[in-house]
Amino acid sequence: MLFKQIQLKGIHDGTISLAFRCWKNPRVKKGSLIKTPVGQIKIQDIREVSLEDISKAELRKAGDLELEDLKRFLSKREGARIYRIRLR
Repeated sequence: MLFKQIQLKGIHDGTISLAFRCWKNPRVKKGSLIKTPVGQIKIQDIREVSLEDISKAELRKAGDLELEDLKRFLSKREGARIYRIRLR
């Protein structure tokens, strides 16, 4: 799982605790650890969701995303599913 530097900083300081990804199949597993330049990130949970399931509060937890930006990002991967990933 790749993160931008600004996202890594937010995960490290606790302001970002969610990520959304669009994959045909999950690429991370609950409980797994990812090594990053700011330390290890733990995947606490991963669930398939629809765009309609994503709340404004979750967008804030993902780094103050706008729903339209997320839709644009996720729509690039036709036939893929949306996953909400809880991070720590």
